[in-house]
Amino acid sequence: MTVPSGAFTDLANNALPVQAVLTQVLPWSFTTIVAADNIKPKATLTPGNGAINQDTTANLVLAFDEAVKAGSGSITITDGKNPTQTIPIADTRVSFSADKKR
Repeated sequence: MTVPSGAFTDLANNALPVQAVLTQVLPWSFTTIVAADNIKPKATLTPGNGAINQDTTANLVLAFDEAVKAGSGSITITDGKNPTQTIPIADTRVSFSADKKR
């Protein structure tokens, strides 16, 4: 790290002797960590929950508020009357778009 002389001053504009201060504390070593992401992503659904008269050929879209990736398992689709459709998460009918988080 390089800190030029005069980079720090006190409130009376006196330059602090950076080199002297750094010499007293060097070597300066530390490690960093990546904070754990413990917040579950939230999804916006299209069509919205409870929507009526939807086109049966339209895509079902889940837009997340953060980037997501495929895990494991299957998506099950049903209209409550007709037989369900189960699609493995790795199926080509399931797609992920990093830029749109879908």
